[in-house]
Amino acid sequence: MMDGNRQKRFVAAAVLCAGGLLLDRAVLPPLTASWNARSERIAEVKELLDDGTVLLEREASIRERWDEMTARALPADRAAAENTVLNAVDQWAAESRLAVSSLKPRWMRTEGIFARLEVRATAEGRPEAVLAFLYALERDRLPLCVESAKLTPRDDRGRLLGLDVTFTALARGEGEA
Repeated sequence: MMDGNRQKRFVAAAVLCAGGLLLDRAVLPPLTASWNARSERIAEVKELLDDGTVLLEREASIRERWDEMTARALPADRAAAENTVLNAVDQWAAESRLAVSSLKPRWMRTEGIFARLEVRATAEGRPEAVLAFLYALERDRLPLCVESAKLTPRDDRGRLLGLDVTFTALARGEGEA
């Protein structure tokens, strides 16, 4: 009888060992991976929540800045927008004493609620005139961005420079007032 009892214990121990091995190899790794993935996702969500909280705290200042930027955008009327930019270029050129020989405005595709006006300008003048022109372009309140600028000497001593500059301006899209 002892022998049968002993055999039952060995079978029970073997089943327990096999169950433990199965648990260790087949059940625990997927559970551990799932827990780790959930922990990482929780950390990501907490970070997103923190970012969102910061944005909500700054909402008023962000909206104020956005309203200021959209108010400075050029008008939706393309002719009026072009006229505004070209008049500004004439003013900068006159103030800096730079001779502008070519202005080529070109409308780019609309991006969201804004349209982009690309302007290519070719000019010539003394180095200080070129510098003053570029400074005026950068400092103007119009929504402008210099995309590229190329300087080339026009004489042997560098007293006369050629400027090829491309900049873009933002205008309200069609239907925006």
